[in-house]
Amino acid sequence: MTQSGGALEQGTRRSALRSSSGLWRVAPPLAFLAIVAIIWQLGAADAHNILLPTFTATVSAFVDIVVGGAIWEPLLRSNLTMIIGFVISAVIAVPLGLVMGRHLFIDRAAAPYVSLLVVMPAAPLLPIIVMMIGFGLSAGVLLVMVFTVVYIVVNTRAGIRSVDPRLVEMAHSYGANELNLWRYVLIPGALPAIATGLRIGLGRAFAGMVLGELLLLSSGIGLLLLTYRAANASDHVFAVVVVLLVEATLISSGMRRLERRLQPPSV
Repeated sequence: MTQSGGALEQGTRRSALRSSSGLWRVAPPLAFLAIVAIIWQLGAADAHNILLPTFTATVSAFVDIVVGGAIWEPLLRSNLTMIIGFVISAVIAVPLGLVMGRHLFIDRAAAPYVSLLVVMPAAPLLPIIVMMIGFGLSAGVLLVMVFTVVYIVVNTRAGIRSVDPRLVEMAHSYGANELNLWRYVLIPGALPAIATGLRIGLGRAFAGMVLGELLLLSSGIGLLLLTYRAANASDHVFAVVVVLLVEATLISSGMRRLERRLQPPSV
C-alpha cells in the first residue's frame, strides 16, 4: 500500500511538472501576442486608416474566410505548387548532397555552383523563369525548387561529413562493403542533418510559393489577395496573411518535431 501510494504520488508530481513546464512554454508567446493585439487595436483605431484594419476586424475576417470556406480552395492550389516543388527538390537534393559529401571530386565540381545559389537571391531569376516556361504551375514549381534545392544539398553534405571517420574505418575493418557502409553508418549518421535541411528547405519552399503567387501564378492565395485588395477589403487581406503565418508556424513546428525524433539518443 505504501509503495503503491508513493508511486501514485510520484506520478502525480511528474504530471504536474509536465503541465507546468508546458504552461511556461506557451505563456510567453501568448503574452507577446496579447501585447501585439492591444497595440494593433489601439493604433489602428486611432489612425482611422481604411488600409489598416483593427485587430478585432482582422479576427472577424479570419473567422469569415476560414469558417465560410473562402480560403480553402486557393490555399490548396497554392500548397499543391509548394508540395510538388518541395518533393522534386528533396528527390534531387538529398542524393546530390550525399554524393557530394562522400566523393571529393564531385564535391569540387559542384561546390562553386552550390555556393553561387546560396548567395544569389531568387527574385532576379523570375524574368528568366517566365521567359523559359511562362506563367503557370510549372513556373511556380520551378521557383519553389530554386528556393529549396540548395539548402537541402548543403545540409545533407554537411551531415555526411559530420559522420565520425572512426566509425567508417571500423566498418571497413569489419569487412563492410560500400552498400553496407551507406546503410548502417553514413545515412543513419547524416539523418539529423538531412532532417534539418528538409525543415529549412520546406520553409524556403513556403516562401517561394508565396512569392510565386504574388508575382507569377495568381491562381490561389495570390488571386484571393488581389480580389480582396481590389474590393478594398483590407481586413480580409490581413486575414489571408494571418492564415499564411499560421500555416508557416505549423509547418515549422511539425518539421522541428521530426528533426528531434531523428536526433541520436544522448549518451
